Amino acid sequence: MTISPPKKHIKKPRALSGRQIGFIIALALLALAAALYFFAGRQKTAIEAPVREDSSVTLYSVDESEINAVRIEKNGSVSLSLTRTENGLKLTGLENEPVLEDRLYDILYSVMSLTASDIGSDEPDGEWEEYGLGESGLKATVTLTDNREYSFIVGDYAIGTETRFLRLIGDNHVYLCNADLYSVIDETGSGNLYSVENISVSSTLADEIRLTGKGNETLLNLRLTGGADYLSVYFWEVVQAGYPAAIDRTGALLDTLSSARVTLFEDKLTDENAGRYGLDNPEYTLYVHQRAGKIESSEYVPNDEGYKVEYRTDEYAETSLTLEIGSLKNDYTRYCRVNKGENVYLLSSLLMGDLLSARDAQYLSQAPFYVSLDAVDEITVYEGANARNYAVNIVEKTDENGETVTDAAGKPQYEYEIRLGGAAHDEEAFLQAFAALSEARVTSAYSGEKPEAQSDYTVVYRFYNGLERRVELIPCDALHHAVYVNGVCLFKMVNTDFGL
Repeated sequence: MTISPPKKHIKKPRALSGRQIGFIIALALLALAAALYFFAGRQKTAIEAPVREDSSVTLYSVDESEINAVRIEKNGSVSLSLTRTENGLKLTGLENEPVLEDRLYDILYSVMSLTASDIGSDEPDGEWEEYGLGESGLKATVTLTDNREYSFIVGDYAIGTETRFLRLIGDNHVYLCNADLYSVIDETGSGNLYSVENISVSSTLADEIRLTGKGNETLLNLRLTGGADYLSVYFWEVVQAGYPAAIDRTGALLDTLSSARVTLFEDKLTDENAGRYGLDNPEYTLYVHQRAGKIESSEYVPNDEGYKVEYRTDEYAETSLTLEIGSLKNDYTRYCRVNKGENVYLLSSLLMGDLLSARDAQYLSQAPFYVSLDAVDEITVYEGANARNYAVNIVEKTDENGETVTDAAGKPQYEYEIRLGGAAHDEEAFLQAFAALSEARVTSAYSGEKPEAQSDYTVVYRFYNGLERRVELIPCDALHHAVYVNGVCLFKMVNTDFGL
């Protein structure tokens, strides 16, 4: 049976007098002041957290051999669980997998002994959240081999200090601990303990990059046509078009790949969970091939005179990388698999964002004459019936006394020597004309038939590695030339007098 509240007779409200209104306002202001005083007083206890002299206390201390298990919980969920095996403490459920021993030691060292400062404040149950020591705190539980158990919670910062509030379960005191304790046991979750695979790519030795989407659709395919040193970035081409790749974009892409890393272990990959991670049919698959080769590097080494430059050469074997990239875990990370392995890792989607959006069309060079003069042995310019041949030599630089100029390590320095038709040529004039030609850019796409006219300006580059690039400008209308690079035309450019 439902009982309804009795109906009340509704009276028409009377207007309040000025004196009554003033009295009510005074009461409201008094209540507000009392509330502010109350909350300010409570906040002051948590913020200032005065520490008494000689208040440092060791809450517990055990040996590593006594620890049977460690469990870290955040917001009620287990973020890390370690269990003792015959081979020591290992990740629960992954006892046979290797862990990063230095990170494991950081955790164990942090929970083996708990030292804190007593701030002389007792809080009854239900008041812990004021210090971040309730359910929102970071909880660690250490279980010993004799079944004893220690649990503590690390809470909020004590404002104005480098400490956090601490609570030992079963102890009614509020303590302070070093803030690093929170960082170590919070930031080192299971994934951080797992030894992840290295996916480092050498920007010098990489010679093929292929990105495919679902259904094996080719999104980007770049191939190195020659070069095996710092000049190799000038010799990439977009495979499908057979056209030079944009040097700036390719260089940035190689930099991205050389700094890419999988960050954390997530799970063991199975047929049952592959769909959950988007790895049953990956959204993207990245393939990178690296040829065998040598890389020379240098570093500054201090000595009695200040420093010296030391050079070294490292040899690398031929390798390849296949990175299957699955669905997003959040706005910042994606799931991935490395070289068909059995582990699911996390990969920064921010770092890889430019790569995943890369397409062939974006990598077509807009500057067909742009090459490195360091890579050029010879340039032949055909203009109408005339031909000019420039030989580019790199020679040791000398001072006014004819002595070889060297760097800090005693290595010779070099400069260009330009010869036109076998005779010495003005280097400055050549470099200015070469720079103007290198900066020339196409203006729009060209998809028409090859013009019937003959090329009225052709530049042939012969490189140190035996490769050639032939750039022909053929009039296609009153204002433009169709641009042919090694016989392939994709663009046109405004008629220009380059002066080389």
